[in-house]
Amino acid sequence: RATLTDGIERSLKKGRGLEQAAAAQLAPLLCVQLGAGDYAEEVCRELSPVLSLVANDAAASLLARAKCCWALGLCTFLAGGEMADVVQLMHSLENIFSASYLKGNGTVPLVTADQALLHAAALSAWSLLLTLMSPGDIYMLMSDDSDSVFVPQLAQLSELLDSAHLDVRLAAGESMALVYELGRVHNDDFHQESTPQLADKLRQLATDSHKYRAKKDRKQQRSSFRDILHYV
Repeated sequence: RATLTDGIERSLKKGRGLEQAAAAQLAPLLCVQLGAGDYAEEVCRELSPVLSLVANDAAASLLARAKCCWALGLCTFLAGGEMADVVQLMHSLENIFSASYLKGNGTVPLVTADQALLHAAALSAWSLLLTLMSPGDIYMLMSDDSDSVFVPQLAQLSELLDSAHLDVRLAAGESMALVYELGRVHNDDFHQESTPQLADKLRQLATDSHKYRAKKDRKQQRSSFRDILHYV
């Protein structure tokens, strides 16, 4: 265990690009092999700082950063830990995918395909960690009248549905479906006022026929958003 952990950490610190990406992928696999318990928590505790460092390193390869985001989410999910640390990590992940939020003037930001993969990975990891929160906390932090700065609001997540990149749109739709599902476990009135407007947006994506999108992307998007609509 120690040898593998040291090897992963060394590759993340001193490697580049593909080596860092491969090391990041190995980290959660090691946690899975160790199973729930102290060993997995120890590995997560040892690797999380360097995974976080690479994930937030603007000079690192976007692929490596994306893999580190997902590894952080998986390792933290598997190992558990203090909720305050989980929320802090979620906030760090939001700082990454928030680059795909609409600009201040309401326009869609210019994001490359590789950057979009990073944002989608960060958002997917954020969504996984969201499941560690209680439905009551999600209801309180993300309800219509909440002004919490600890987690993004649904209005912000919905901005990601306008992304030019399918990966970001799908990750956003899935995260919003998850928020709705968990929020309504606590109370059925969760986001009642804003639901019709969001449902219209999701319905548009579920029936999207824009020719400028690739046929495969349109098919995947329509299929995914039809499922997402059921949760909203």
